[in-house]
Amino acid sequence: MLGRYHKRVLLAFGEYIPLASLIGGLPGMPPIGEGFTPGKFEGTFALPRGARAATLICYEDLMPELSRRFVRDERANLLVNLTNDAWYGRTVAPWQHARQARWRALETRRSLVRATNTGVTTVIDPAGRMSAPLPLFAEGVLTATVPLLEMETAYVRYGDWFAWLMSLVTVVAVGVRGFTSRIRFQTRP
Repeated sequence: MLGRYHKRVLLAFGEYIPLASLIGGLPGMPPIGEGFTPGKFEGTFALPRGARAATLICYEDLMPELSRRFVRDERANLLVNLTNDAWYGRTVAPWQHARQARWRALETRRSLVRATNTGVTTVIDPAGRMSAPLPLFAEGVLTATVPLLEMETAYVRYGDWFAWLMSLVTVVAVGVRGFTSRIRFQTRP
């Protein structure tokens, strides 16, 4: 055993109840359990051939900040997602989950290996290309060679600052546009 990783980002209403202590304290409400507690470990696992794997459990592969921290702070060169997509059933949802997870590979320029019990088991390369996945709800083994990149992307280095800046610019532009159009409307003869 190389180590342990305990899920850090818990699923609301599945693994914890938001505001449980507040809701459980309301008159007439039964006590509500707090659920699980998030894990603390953020290290990577040292694997053969220089791989430093960051583990993402279930929908943690949808959390860009978590993958970013693993790559930036822990120098992860491989992302590994272990997930249970059984509750989606035979719907489009397992495919949506896998396609959303592709962004972690693209943002960090790391390979993402997804191992699922019933969903989309695949390898996503640093360019976001998915290997041929195993069939849903079928046993199988997927063998792949994955590149281990060490580069640092702008997203890994700077995070979401550009997106927030563009959001601010958009809000200001819309506000200025609305303000100037109101002034023009009021000053017409």
